[in-house]
Amino acid sequence: MSYNALYVPLDIGTWSCKLLPTSEYRSPSGEWLNLIKGEELHQLEEDRRAFDLYFRPNYDFRSLIRSDIDAICSFIRDQLALAHWDLPTDNAGMERILKQSVRDRRLIPVVNRDQRVRAYAHRPPPAPLRWPPSGGAMPEVQAIPYVGRLSLTVSSGPATTMGSTRAAAGTDFRRGGVAAGSATGAIVRSARAVSVVDAWTGDGITRLAEAQPFEYTPDASSGSVTEIAARGVRMTGNQPSGFRINPNGLDVDYFDADGNLCAQYHASHGEPHGHNFEGGVRDGAHLSMSPIDCR
Repeated sequence: MSYNALYVPLDIGTWSCKLLPTSEYRSPSGEWLNLIKGEELHQLEEDRRAFDLYFRPNYDFRSLIRSDIDAICSFIRDQLALAHWDLPTDNAGMERILKQSVRDRRLIPVVNRDQRVRAYAHRPPPAPLRWPPSGGAMPEVQAIPYVGRLSLTVSSGPATTMGSTRAAAGTDFRRGGVAAGSATGAIVRSARAVSVVDAWTGDGITRLAEAQPFEYTPDASSGSVTEIAARGVRMTGNQPSGFRINPNGLDVDYFDADGNLCAQYHASHGEPHGHNFEGGVRDGAHLSMSPIDCR
């Protein structure tokens, strides 16, 4: 199959014709054009005569839906290298350009005389941008369904697993959810977001539920941060890019890459909502969020 072909109907029964660039033509036996002889050469000449006689386009150029015209014009533009101002604007111009290209051996017609239904002008779907490797040193990457951690299997090597507790790096609730910012390999979902994040310990994968809780360290606080300190969370000096589930199982504190408290999720009072911190000060907005199962 050639991805650079054009299929057009012929004005005789249900015949159709495939136009190919000369460089892509192969005979039924697989020979190149300059090596064809005998019956195959005779058939090629018959197809050229049939195309010259029966290709008579009769399209309505005033129509709003012009899929046939667009297919032919795009083929002429791509394969015959015509500028857009030289593209045909009527049926006579379209017929002249294609027939002249066949006479000049720039295009090779292959007529299908056995087609049983009326053909229409069209081009094949575009070729794939990348072909899968058939061998050699380049491995083939295979997608693995998500089962609790981000995995990647390479056919020529062992599986590579990535995970991080840094799901909260760059967390910002202004978009109405948890953003994974600069974190690598972190997956956070709107529901059960905290429970599915895995922690990379260096020698294996440890579930968040099995991780050691943060130790409470008293810190000088006053005013609006008194409640935060009482939960064992400091404005600074927390685990970088980490988070902490509050003892009530309904609220979560998030820390940025420097260990500063940067955002909070609350479900213990009112509808689930979030807060952002800037310069150590929590904003007063209650940003509506989808519920997160922290337990």
